Amino acid sequence: MKRILGIITLLLISFIFVTTVRENIIVDNKTKEITKDAILDERKSNDFAKYYYKEDKDYYKRKEHLNPGSFCDILVTLNSNTVPPFKDLIDLTIGGHVAICGMYYKDQYFKMLESDTIDTTFNDDYKCVSLSPKAEWDNSFLYPNYYILRVDLTEEQAYCVFNEAISMLGDPYNITFLLNTKNTHYCSDLVAKCFRKAHININPDFGATTVIDILASKYTHVVAYKVRKNNVDYYYTL
Repeated sequence: MKRILGIITLLLISFIFVTTVRENIIVDNKTKEITKDAILDERKSNDFAKYYYKEDKDYYKRKEHLNPGSFCDILVTLNSNTVPPFKDLIDLTIGGHVAICGMYYKDQYFKMLESDTIDTTFNDDYKCVSLSPKAEWDNSFLYPNYYILRVDLTEEQAYCVFNEAISMLGDPYNITFLLNTKNTHYCSDLVAKCFRKAHININPDFGATTVIDILASKYTHVVAYKVRKNNVDYYYTL
C-alpha cells in the first residue's frame, strides 16, 4: 500500500511539474508576442508611464474596436501578494488574481457600471463574490503586473457568461479550493465556471483551475499587458 501511495504521489508531483513548465512557456510566449516590436507612443508616455502599441495583427483585423477591458474581458495578475518564501512558488505555479470585466447593468437588486469587475476575494472587506472597481488594477502596489485577456464570444455567449457571473454575487469564497465547489468559488474557479456556462472550457488541464491555467488557455488572447519595472509602468496594447 505504501508503495502504491508513493507511486501515486510521484505521478501527481510529476504531472504538476510538467503542467507548470508547459503553462509557463505558453505564458512567456504570449508575453513576448505582445511586447515584441511594440512601438512607443511618445505623446502619451512620460517619466512614470510608458505606453506601447502594436501594428495590425491578422487576428485583430476582424475587430473594429479593441478597447481592452471591455465587457467579458478577463483581468489577470500573476502577483499573489503572499509573503516570502512562498510568493515566488505561488506566482509560478498558481498566479495571483483574476476578474471578469462588467458592463452597465441595473435591476431591482443592484447596479453595475462599465468600470466594475466581478470577482471573489477573501480579505477584511469581502469574503464573497462582489463588484470591484476596475481602477484598482492600476494600483501598482497591488498589481505590479496584469494582463487583459479576451475570449472569442458570440453575443449570446457573452451574455451567458455575464448572467452566470451576476447570479453568483454574494456567494461565499471557497477557502478549500476543492470541496463544496457548487455554491462557493475562488477567483479563477469563478471565471472558469462562467465561461463553462457558455460551453467554453478555459482550463486546459481539466484540474482545479488556477490563474495561470486561464492565462495559458488556448481560448484566451492577450489584448493588453502592464508591468512595473524600476518604478516605471509599461503598458502594451494590441
